[in-house]
Amino acid sequence: MDKKVTAICCGAIDYKDSDKLVTLCSVEEGKITAVVKGVKKPKAKLRFSATPFCFAEYVLAQKGEYHTVISCSPIDQFTSIIGDVDKFYAGSVILDALRNAVGVNEETASVMVVALNYLKSLAYEDQDVSLLLISFFLSLFDACGYGLDFSACRVCRTKNFTRRYFSFTQGGLVCRICAKNTDQPVSGEASGLIKAILDGISLSVLRYDDSVKREALNLLNAYFGQIFTKKLTSLEQYLDISKSV
Repeated sequence: MDKKVTAICCGAIDYKDSDKLVTLCSVEEGKITAVVKGVKKPKAKLRFSATPFCFAEYVLAQKGEYHTVISCSPIDQFTSIIGDVDKFYAGSVILDALRNAVGVNEETASVMVVALNYLKSLAYEDQDVSLLLISFFLSLFDACGYGLDFSACRVCRTKNFTRRYFSFTQGGLVCRICAKNTDQPVSGEASGLIKAILDGISLSVLRYDDSVKREALNLLNAYFGQIFTKKLTSLEQYLDISKSV
């Protein structure tokens, strides 16, 4: 029996001679693996459906090991992201994070909303891309139940830091006295940046050096790896490419 899902294509790989195997993150059923047949042919009607960033209504049939895409009605393809190198790599981070955060047969509406909102901001707003990614991660963690607290030490609640550490187990800042050997030192600038975004300060008014934004992103990637057992290589690629754009 065919079924309809609202999903975004988070990745595609070659499959057999002319097909592609796509990873769809759907509102209704979480992560789905599906085949798009004949999509590598020059005049394939469903070629767009196997393109990362394609947000659409997919009709799927269960045939064999994988679902098969029968039809696809696009909602948004975020083409402006694809045409900009910096935005493309940043958008790939969002798709990669979504793909790793969403499981199979899960209800993932809140996580999908976060990812789609930030893809829209990336595509249609003039924002600092690195700040947008930091904000994305913070919103994603919150949607997944792993929200961060940078307002005070997570253990003793002091706000008077001589040194700051990030606790992966506590999910936020800890002071020098409460820190453990596994906690990671974090600069006052990077922690201040993260706190400002958590406090709802508009990204448009934030002014931080690239080194501070990089520190914050690396810290959030490490936390992502702690939660989902995998750091995002796409974020490392974004940080590499952003040096030259």
